[in-house]
Amino acid sequence: MPGSSKSFTFKGVVNFYGPAELILFPSANDPKSPESLLIGAAPLTRPDLAKAASPVTYVDKNDPPFLIIHGEKDDMVSPRQSQLLSAWLHVAGVPNELIIVKDAPHYGVMFDADEVRSKVIDFLKKHLE
Repeated sequence: MPGSSKSFTFKGVVNFYGPAELILFPSANDPKSPESLLIGAAPLTRPDLAKAASPVTYVDKNDPPFLIIHGEKDDMVSPRQSQLLSAWLHVAGVPNELIIVKDAPHYGVMFDADEVRSKVIDFLKKHLE
């Protein structure tokens, strides 16, 4: 935090259906898409900006463990985004688990199922000790 003298480290990341690579969006050439509005240009016309705004750009061996959860039928952020993030984390040697929730959309009650909730709680207990 600005002005703070406290140092901290992230002990873990729980990622629900987050984008990982802006170039992968189907609307990457649409200057009015949400990702274009984020970076100020269509990602395919400014791959440099898209890369700077894409989380996979910053994956390295020093990252904390990840729990990645994504809906199988997400039509807003493709599950491939989470698959790609998981793959980059594996390449970097970062512990991670990818859970694809069967038939789930981008968000909703399917993510509050006992199985998903248990995975999240177990992950947090393990890494926040």
